Amino acid sequence: MATTSLWSIRGNVSRVINYIKNPAKTTLPVSQIPPEIEHGERIETVQVLVDAINCSVKNAAKDMNSLKEYFGKPGGITAYHGYQSFSPEDELTPMQAHEIGMELADRLWGDKYQVLVATHLDKQNHIHNHFVINTVPLDGGRKFCRTKQDYLDMRNESDELCRTLGLSVCKVTGKGKSYGEYKAELEGKPTIRFTIRWDIDRAIADASCMNRFYENMEKLGYKVILYGQSGKALEHPKLMPYGTQKCFRFDKLGEGYDIPDIHARLLDRGKPYCRLFPPAPKRIRQYSRYHEPRTVCATYRYYGRFIRLQFTKPGYVRRIPYSLREDIAKLEHFIDMQNFTSRHKFQSVGQVKSLKEYLEVQICSLSKQRRNLNIRASHEEKLGHDNLASALRYEAKENYGKQIKEMRRELKLCTELLSEFTAVRDKCSDLRNEITLERNELIRQRQRVRVR
Repeated sequence: MATTSLWSIRGNVSRVINYIKNPAKTTLPVSQIPPEIEHGERIETVQVLVDAINCSVKNAAKDMNSLKEYFGKPGGITAYHGYQSFSPEDELTPMQAHEIGMELADRLWGDKYQVLVATHLDKQNHIHNHFVINTVPLDGGRKFCRTKQDYLDMRNESDELCRTLGLSVCKVTGKGKSYGEYKAELEGKPTIRFTIRWDIDRAIADASCMNRFYENMEKLGYKVILYGQSGKALEHPKLMPYGTQKCFRFDKLGEGYDIPDIHARLLDRGKPYCRLFPPAPKRIRQYSRYHEPRTVCATYRYYGRFIRLQFTKPGYVRRIPYSLREDIAKLEHFIDMQNFTSRHKFQSVGQVKSLKEYLEVQICSLSKQRRNLNIRASHEEKLGHDNLASALRYEAKENYGKQIKEMRRELKLCTELLSEFTAVRDKCSDLRNEITLERNELIRQRQRVRVR
């Protein structure tokens, strides 16, 4: 199984070329050197895992820069850097991996561009090829610009070569997702699509048909869009959270959340088994505890509480603005801000500014003292006083390094608080308005029940 990637490089290509040609990464041990490479007396190691197409290995950077200058195209994106990484489960020798990389480079770019190919062995059981492609073609035509199709071609050619040698190939299943969403789900952190899927599950639990499901989604603060402006049914239905113009397609939310899948889930499940919202009287008593926050500390405590409630008890509030749904993905950040403001008991923004100015002065003073200690340590090392130099460096790290690190963290929180406090305060106001409207609605429902 081989994974591939390709990205742009700006500036001088020498740095990336020197990286992939690093002898410590590309040198083949003597036990794995093919017999045809050895000549004369036996050698201990040999760097055979670097090759070039349409340029020389020794002067690859010079050749690429010369071609750019000859055609007058030295600026912009100067090269593309790619890799082809093989699975540790595949029984593959370094020479076989290098041959696959050379064949892949020749198929994709060999007839038009200068390419440098290197195979790295520095990581145990992780053989991978690197490619550096000059953006200026040999005929001086249009510069190479990676498109989605170029990446797909690279992946398809790599898979074909792996199949030819009997290696495993990545199987694509399900819908794709961004790296940020994938990492958040891997670490168990909430995401915006996670909360939408959660709401869909709640709507299904209290529905016996599709019409009831759509009504439940409306109650949860979503607008379900099934038809276009012309009145024609959409090929891919979507939903739009309350308070935004951004839409999410059902078929992009994951397996089991497309419209046909939701319909099948309703048919398989039968009768509703869960109420969409708790009983009204109980929820009204819960609302009576909340008051409009007046200080910085109270604002973050109030807002952080509701974000946690949306993650742990998603049915707590009926209509949630989209801005708060987005902030659920930043749950850890708001927990840190809540602890930070509670620890310092901030009453106003002015106190935050004062703390920020104090931290900046302290960091500057401590950094200067640490720098002086390090300078003394360097001087003692030159004189041969290694023990004294080690003691000075230890003092600089323990007495000043840890203090500076903690102060910089506090300074970062101060900066973030000052930049986002106004928006958080406005979100608290919007959230309070929504809670008031829902509370009044629930009170009217209870009064109608009493009248009956």
